[in-house]
Amino acid sequence: NNNIMGPLHPMYRKMHRLTQLMLGYNSLTGTLPPRFSELTGLTHLYLDDNEIHGYFPKEWKALTNLEGLGLYKNLLEGTLPKEIGDMKQLMALYLDSNQFEGSIPSEMGSLQKLVDLRLRHNRLQGTIPFELGNLAKLKLLYLDTNLLTGDLPFSLAQLVELRELHLYHNELDGTLPDELGMLDHLRVIYFDNNKFRGTIPVAWESLRNLESLYLFNNQLDGSLTPEIGGWTKMIKMRLEHNKMTGRLPSELGQLTNLETLYLRSNQFWGELPTEMAKMTSLQEVDLAYNLLTGQVSQAMCDLDPVEFVVDCGGSVPPIKCDCCECIDPSKTAP
Repeated sequence: NNNIMGPLHPMYRKMHRLTQLMLGYNSLTGTLPPRFSELTGLTHLYLDDNEIHGYFPKEWKALTNLEGLGLYKNLLEGTLPKEIGDMKQLMALYLDSNQFEGSIPSEMGSLQKLVDLRLRHNRLQGTIPFELGNLAKLKLLYLDTNLLTGDLPFSLAQLVELRELHLYHNELDGTLPDELGMLDHLRVIYFDNNKFRGTIPVAWESLRNLESLYLFNNQLDGSLTPEIGGWTKMIKMRLEHNKMTGRLPSELGQLTNLETLYLRSNQFWGELPTEMAKMTSLQEVDLAYNLLTGQVSQAMCDLDPVEFVVDCGGSVPPIKCDCCECIDPSKTAP
């Protein structure tokens, strides 16, 4: 934050006692100096939010005392070298918002002390390495907004400390692993904008600390089971634009902390459960473009959400509502 400009000066490599180098949020240019590998005492190196280009130097594997490395929001490109796996003291690794491509090195599974891994907003391809399941201390995993493909490795269920799992905006497919239901501390699942199919696993009912579940824009089917009533800490649930069906379970009424409920463009049918009037925290509700029928009760209207969208428009509306934004279901869904 000092508007420092130009390339990284060679003098830095002579500071052999240097332990922390924080040059983020400047206007630095040039490339990452391979000879920074001589700064073996470094524990923290942050060069984030600059205009540095080029490749990640393999020589940096010599920085074996490094605990935090921040290179996000630069112009870095090329592949991630397998030598990153030699930087075994790393607890935080931020390589997001660059132009890295190729696959995620399986050697990253050797970073046993890693707590926070962010590779989001790059051009990474291939599958998620099975070896990432070895990161037993990991709490935050951000792999979103890449070009990743394939199934989710069930080894992710070994990340017993995981709090947040961000995989949205990729090309992942296959089914949602039952094994993720064992991650007791998981609060955030962002899997939207992929190609996942199948049902939401019943085993996920064990995720009692879950606060945000984003599965929209996939190819999921099946129904919402009564077990979702156990997600009492849920704040945001977005399942729109899938192929889900069945009645909405009355157990939705147990989600009294839920603020956002988006179920638009599925195939849910039947009447709205009267128990939904117990969802006193609701602020945003979108149930349009389903096969739901009946009437929105006055008790639900009294919740006074900021947004309440249902299929109550058209010449013969399937739902009656005096407080909703009405959609004509006979018209094409956006």
